[in-house]
Amino acid sequence: MELAALSILILNESSNNSEEVISTLRRAGIAANIVRPKDLSDLEAFLLDRHWHLAICDNKHPTLDCADLTAIIERLELFLPWHYLSEQLDTESISQGISYGASDIISCANEEHLVHAIARDANASKLWMNLQKLKRQANEFDQRQSQLLDASSDAVAYIQDGIILSCNDSFAECLTSPRDELIDLPLFDYIESESRDRLKLALKKAASGNIEHVSIKLINQDEMLDTRLVTTYFEGESTIQMSFALAPATSAPVITTSPGNTSEIDIMDELAKLAENDDGLLLIFDIDKTAQLKAKHGPSTSRIILKKALAFMESSLQDLNPWSKPLSDSSLLVYTQNHTLGSIRDRLPLFLNAFEQHLFEYNDRTVQMTCSIGVASLTADISAEQWLDNTHQAMFEARSENDGNAFKLYTSDIRAGVAGNTGMTLDDAISLNRFRMSFQSMVSIKDSDQEYYEAYLRMLDQNDEEISPSLFIDAFTQREFDTKLDRWVILECLKQLAEAQKNNPDTHLIINLTANALNDDKLLPWISVALRTAEVPPQTVVFQFLTEHVECYLLRAIKVFTQLEQLGCETSINRLGENDNSLKLFDKVKPRFTKLAPRFMQALQQDNNPELLKQMLNDIEAKGVASIVGFVESANSMAMLWQTNASLIQGYYIASPISSLNNDMAEF
Repeated sequence: MELAALSILILNESSNNSEEVISTLRRAGIAANIVRPKDLSDLEAFLLDRHWHLAICDNKHPTLDCADLTAIIERLELFLPWHYLSEQLDTESISQGISYGASDIISCANEEHLVHAIARDANASKLWMNLQKLKRQANEFDQRQSQLLDASSDAVAYIQDGIILSCNDSFAECLTSPRDELIDLPLFDYIESESRDRLKLALKKAASGNIEHVSIKLINQDEMLDTRLVTTYFEGESTIQMSFALAPATSAPVITTSPGNTSEIDIMDELAKLAENDDGLLLIFDIDKTAQLKAKHGPSTSRIILKKALAFMESSLQDLNPWSKPLSDSSLLVYTQNHTLGSIRDRLPLFLNAFEQHLFEYNDRTVQMTCSIGVASLTADISAEQWLDNTHQAMFEARSENDGNAFKLYTSDIRAGVAGNTGMTLDDAISLNRFRMSFQSMVSIKDSDQEYYEAYLRMLDQNDEEISPSLFIDAFTQREFDTKLDRWVILECLKQLAEAQKNNPDTHLIINLTANALNDDKLLPWISVALRTAEVPPQTVVFQFLTEHVECYLLRAIKVFTQLEQLGCETSINRLGENDNSLKLFDKVKPRFTKLAPRFMQALQQDNNPELLKQMLNDIEAKGVASIVGFVESANSMAMLWQTNASLIQGYYIASPISSLNNDMAEF
């Protein structure tokens, strides 16, 4: 049985019990992101944060019980199946579970029942989520139809069985009747008799799914109107959308991308189809200072020059393999799948320069212009309208911030997985090359010839200013099985280490990984391949995890530490000693190193109390683990550490972080 990673809330006695459930699911081939809330506020925060496939409760949580879970589900009006775990599957436990509102009552000893129940209710949750998505899309579609109806400069009406269901003011003006009075009236009462047969045939073809164009004449009007008919939905019912521009029709239907002939409705319909691709970039190229251009050269000459400018834009952007539509006489809408945010960032300055330098000529007049560009990527959580709005916003900000001749990439803080106030998702940050690695050297107190460094991940915002890891690490690692960030860090570190080992084969590197690395079964085989590809000896790499992550995923950590050691790599636990029971971890896992929590050096350097640090170092040595002490900020603390059982020491007094592995450690 193979399922995508499930999101499961578990309210049980302890985290160890949670690990048992995780192990049961893994044996069944089910990947699950299991989260255990600490209290009621924690539970509510998790429920509000995202949709969960299901919950599991054994009524033994220290602060939460089944009644709490049921009450909050009802209060928040959530769809959340949940299972009641019981020691015994007897009449009493079944009655109790049913009274709580559980969707199933399961014996803790019956793993097969648990697995099948989870698979069943997870599937029900997925169907419900898909239904909600379809409802949202339908609501968005209805909203878009209503907005286009009111905003369009074209005359638009929705027709069903020859009856006008709704129309906009422009359509009502054409029919010389108040808008409200047209609703539910026959369309053909307003069509000249000579046009009725053509319109009936076109409506019939449009009902079959074709886009039809037909020339018709309204009663009491002399002009023929080129009318567009297309099947669509209005308020949940299949209808025909009828639209026409208030201009004389030619002998043949006009379908072009020239300015003025592409309606809003056409553009939004095509954007909605493009949005189904779930990727790609949308760009708006808008010519700067067109009002001044028209004032200086007059409307006729300006119109021709602007037409030449849009043609130049399209010809200059062929490498994007674009879909393009003019939005007006001075702006071009472009869609491409050939570029990422990172590559388009390098491409657009070349275009801006070429456009600025180009000379547009007409009637012996020469004009130079600039333009502003907005770029927005498509994400699953936005509609086609929002995508276009985002692109417009980026273009206007590019113009206002730089007085034109600039571009801006749109990112939004409301998108899932966005880091703090940076406005970037993980994919954005990688694509835009926003991550940086720094390396801080360590000094061996025990006269080892081996050089050790620790790698740190940093990120730059859009102003190239460094961001604290606390603002992006958590945001980028919300999904438990997503190790994209860890893999990027590992690859960058192995590249640096391979170069450093050409000069000094004894260079070792400590690489910090997130909790997600403990939960991805595919990561360890990938690390093995990465080590071979980089030609880095496994024994020179130390993978380090936070104490709290090891404690939270203890069974997984035991397995991962064993597998890393089998690969030949070393392991380390970071920030040991933040609670008094940390040393008990060494009864379960045996890392090569452990790095002490900052409070020990604070006690030494601020309170002049070395005893806490000395005792901890002695206890660690007794466990057979080498210790690392960081945050060395003075000569006095460094001298004192030289007399302890520490193995490696580190701090700004010794060396600041650098961008490459080239510290000279000889002076120590």
